[in-house]
Amino acid sequence: MKIDFQNLSILLPLFLATSSLIWLTIKSKAPLTLKILRTLTILILTALVLSPKITTYAKKQKNEIAVMIDTSDSMFATKRVEYVKNYLKINHNYLEQNYNIGFFDFSENFRHIDYKKTKLKSSGRTDIINSLENLFHAYPNLDGIFLFSDGRQTSEEATRVEVVREAKIPIFSFDIFEKKKFLDISLFDIKAPPFAFKGKDFTVKAKLVHAGIKRGSPIVVNLTDEDGVVVTRRIEAGDEDEAEVVFVVRPKKRGANNYKIDVSTHPGEITHLNNSSKVTVEAIKEKIRVLYLCGQPSYEYSFLREHLKNDANIELVSFVILRNPEDIALVPDEELSLIPFPGANMLIKDIADFDLVIFENFTYQRFGIYAPHFEALKKWVLEGGGFIMMGGDNSFARGGYQNTAIRDILPVFMEDPSDAIEEGIFRPQITDHTSPLFAIETETPSDLWKELPELDGAQKLKIRPEGKILIRHPWSKTDIGNTVVLATRDYGKGRTAALGSNSTWRWKMHSKYPEIYHIFWKNMVGYLTGSLDESKANVLGLRKNVAIDTECEFLVKPQTGGIEVKTDITAPDGSKITPEKAKSGALWRFSFTPTLEGSYKINIYYSKGGRLISKETHSVEVSRSVYEELKNLDINPTFLKDISEKTGGTYIDTAGFDLRKIDEKIPKKASEIKTETMANTTIYAFLLITVIFIFELAIRWLKYDLW
Repeated sequence: MKIDFQNLSILLPLFLATSSLIWLTIKSKAPLTLKILRTLTILILTALVLSPKITTYAKKQKNEIAVMIDTSDSMFATKRVEYVKNYLKINHNYLEQNYNIGFFDFSENFRHIDYKKTKLKSSGRTDIINSLENLFHAYPNLDGIFLFSDGRQTSEEATRVEVVREAKIPIFSFDIFEKKKFLDISLFDIKAPPFAFKGKDFTVKAKLVHAGIKRGSPIVVNLTDEDGVVVTRRIEAGDEDEAEVVFVVRPKKRGANNYKIDVSTHPGEITHLNNSSKVTVEAIKEKIRVLYLCGQPSYEYSFLREHLKNDANIELVSFVILRNPEDIALVPDEELSLIPFPGANMLIKDIADFDLVIFENFTYQRFGIYAPHFEALKKWVLEGGGFIMMGGDNSFARGGYQNTAIRDILPVFMEDPSDAIEEGIFRPQITDHTSPLFAIETETPSDLWKELPELDGAQKLKIRPEGKILIRHPWSKTDIGNTVVLATRDYGKGRTAALGSNSTWRWKMHSKYPEIYHIFWKNMVGYLTGSLDESKANVLGLRKNVAIDTECEFLVKPQTGGIEVKTDITAPDGSKITPEKAKSGALWRFSFTPTLEGSYKINIYYSKGGRLISKETHSVEVSRSVYEELKNLDINPTFLKDISEKTGGTYIDTAGFDLRKIDEKIPKKASEIKTETMANTTIYAFLLITVIFIFELAIRWLKYDLW
């Protein structure tokens, strides 16, 4: 504290006057107490005349500095974060001595850290502007920011960069990284449909960026699934640093098909994290594809083939054996109107294109079909295919299937091939009316399945532990019970059925309700292919996570006909979006392109005859693609310079920069000064004089009886 007097020019006269007054007071006959009070009053008045100034000095403070460390994926992929660690290790003491330092790491947002204890971790894509903006709000009294980043701003910067200027806090961008050219190939902008139709081709597109690759160098890109390489593309590095590769793919199975795209690595690449990408495409059925193999012409084949061909939701490929391989032809094969049976190729090469395979009264042994073909069929069922074997002289054990992989997937055991078929007309008995195979439609008589029409003849079959009996023979017996006429089984992701008779055509010709035949086979096909289950899952191909500015497409499949489908979509900011809509058969196709990050709410409305039946809600999370962060790993000095210049800071592009030069651009904190002049002290002095005066009057009156 320091006391200064303003009117020192009158100090001598004032001293003489004050001394005289004090001397006269002391010499007066007043009591001692009054002399002391009057002397104190004279001294206070003298001090007021001199106008004293009292100055106090606070200890000088350090400037508040935030050290921000970019921990986005690009910083770790290139190991640039290690440069930051080394730089701070060398300069940590200087920073601590000269500034009040707060350490923060950031990717999309900032986080306060204890630099000595916190392990830096890769934390996603970069949003420098958002991190700075949030830091400004949280710490408005900062004197400066030391920014360690490669400047790979992967969100909008043009419209938000002015936020940096408005904060009026100088930003010092440290570009202290190695400047030599690096080698890298990166995949980005992967485009694949969310769904595809089973058995039909779809396209996957991928862009790649290469840096430092010699012109003409080969670049190999593979698309693989769980079984290995599906498609390979080879390109050469050209003058342009960006290229596109296109894959044409056919899904192997219904449901989720997972693919991986890999680009060949080159020695010395700065990172391999951006050399691969995964994509999932859901395969759905536009139509149910059925392969029907029949050993000889029959009423069953004629009726069932007609039923399947007349169903708009089924695409049928059928073969009936009219000419066996051993039959002698008197003309060349190319002149025959009947073609040899292509069974082996169907079971190996084309089986994945089908949803259901039907064997009726068909023996394989004369058509170049061997054990490996049935192993392929077994694997196909395991992965979701449907298979049914129907009875006849050349079916089940009588067709030699008891020694093939077919034996493993059926719901029944096969009797010895020498056993006879149970001949004669019989009325089959349903054992489980709750099975979806016996479901009835709205306008179907309620007693449709009360009593089944008659069948003619049945293979002697008995149930396996894994199988479920649905229809049995009323009197034919095996060693474990009545002969099984119809049984089903789940095998892996697929389903199989065994129908011991091939005379269901009689249900259409000799029945009280001829429609029972069509309902039975419609239900059978739907059950074995899983279509009855899929009707419960209306929305197909809707991805839960979508990249911003990427088309989001999905299908809606109503459970029944005559349903009108409408949707509305709410964006993260509350605005409404009307998606594009198209109808193809029973499928409704919707699509929209999200332009904001966040959660989109999708409402789907089902109505019939103008009346709302039901509503369901889904959500889609939209974010920036992870490939944006790693597609280009170059440092962006332009962005770093821009934010430094806009804030009055400095762009620093060398690790050898003298940090003392930064002090010139950071405002110095002045010492905190508190000054009290006459304007501030007069009121207190007069209050004190008043108190002394009142006190003196009180003493004169009470003690000396003077007034």
